[in-house]
Amino acid sequence: MSRLIPRATGSVITGRSAAPQTKRFLDRVRLWCRAGNGGPGYPRMGGRGGRGGHVYLTPNPNTTLKDLVKLFETRRVVAGSGKASGRRQLVGEFGDDVTVDVPLGIVVANDDDVTLCELNAVGDRYLAARGGAGGDATNGFRGIKGEFLAIRLYMKLISDATLLGYPNAGKSSILHRLSGARTAVSAFPFSTRSPALGTLCYPDGRRISVSDLPGLMDGATRSRTGLGARFLRHAERAKLLVYVVDVDGFRASVETPHRNAFQCLALLCRELENYWEGLLGDHGASSLLGKPAVLVVNKMDSLLAELNLRELRDSLSRGLSDPTLLGLSLSDPSMSDPSLSD
Repeated sequence: MSRLIPRATGSVITGRSAAPQTKRFLDRVRLWCRAGNGGPGYPRMGGRGGRGGHVYLTPNPNTTLKDLVKLFETRRVVAGSGKASGRRQLVGEFGDDVTVDVPLGIVVANDDDVTLCELNAVGDRYLAARGGAGGDATNGFRGIKGEFLAIRLYMKLISDATLLGYPNAGKSSILHRLSGARTAVSAFPFSTRSPALGTLCYPDGRRISVSDLPGLMDGATRSRTGLGARFLRHAERAKLLVYVVDVDGFRASVETPHRNAFQCLALLCRELENYWEGLLGDHGASSLLGKPAVLVVNKMDSLLAELNLRELRDSLSRGLSDPTLLGLSLSDPSMSDPSLSD
């Protein structure tokens, strides 16, 4: 199995964070788009009013969602209305179109959270709201109102690998140790509240981007608009999924049962499967479980680590002929050179 991280000690030389934990991570924006109304016609001479302006979305690699919010503080995009027809100008002028620059790779959805399109290439253009037709004989020379609708813009992180796991599994600590990314690390669960991105840079110039998603919980993907589904959007474009489990398992509270490492892994896979099933029917939906994956067993410095690791291997062996586990401990000074645990 190829290693996710560099073998040579000290080969990770830089790191960055997609968003400091002290600031709001903006990965979605709701916009209200109002196209222009068609201008009134001129019944006496059969004049036709001008068409209302359209609202377009086009990707720009230099634009972020924060830039978009600053430009449209009220979250409203309004195109110009068509001009009226008259005796001196029988065909009214068209209303001004509005073209909104959005980040490259943005996902456009309607208010029911159904994906309308993805703008992944420079030069793409999406008609978000269509302007109304100008007034003529077909509509009583009154002109047609332009479309008015709300759309949702979702940003998905683009990374080579994504860390997935239950809260307090050590994902943020791993990302911080490998890349130096600024992540929220603490001894209690749910310290990571927004995705983070770190970059591993090798001496030969190679770069690997790794994203860390907040910990998932049972039933996190039941709602397509919930936090679980929102966070898993960022895993869709990852080339590799890295499941991180605590070798001692996880227990959210005294009211919930304790899950061992194998149960945590099984429940994580179920959440990913539920998320994919919720996307069926959406444009471009794909199975996260079909992606290449690595299992990282963390906190190998605990007292019962070896025993729990053997139990995990025995459970995995029932479905896999020769499971390979990557065991590590962040307290080990050779963290930059983890070894495969037997």
